[in-house]
Amino acid sequence: MARPVKFIYRVVLLPTRRVIKRWELRGNFKDKTLIDLLKEFLLDDDKIEGLAFIFENSYMRLVEYIPKDDEDGFESMKRFVGKRVKKVLQLQVCEGVEGPRLVTDVLIEGKSG
Repeated sequence: MARPVKFIYRVVLLPTRRVIKRWELRGNFKDKTLIDLLKEFLLDDDKIEGLAFIFENSYMRLVEYIPKDDEDGFESMKRFVGKRVKKVLQLQVCEGVEGPRLVTDVLIEGKSG
C-alpha cells in the first residue's frame, strides 16, 4: 500500500530574502494557479518576474523557475511533481520502505530581475 504524502511549504518573503515563513496551504496545491500564489504571498507587484520552486525529500530534489505569466508551465510543473512523487512511492514499495508518510519540503521564492 502506498504511503501518504505530506508537503511542507515555506515561502521566502521579499524584499528581505532573509525571512522564510512556513505557509499553511488552504485547499489543494493542484487547484492553485500561479496568480493565486502571487497574490497570496503578496508578490504580485511589477518587480516580481516569476517564482522559483524547490521540491525536496530523501529521494528527489526538483528545482524549477516559472515566469509569472506562465500558467501552462505552472500546470506542467504540478503534473511533473505528481508523477515524480508517485515514482518515489513505487520505489519505496519495491525497497520495502515503511513509515507513516513521505514528507516533501517545498520552498517557494519570488524572483525579480
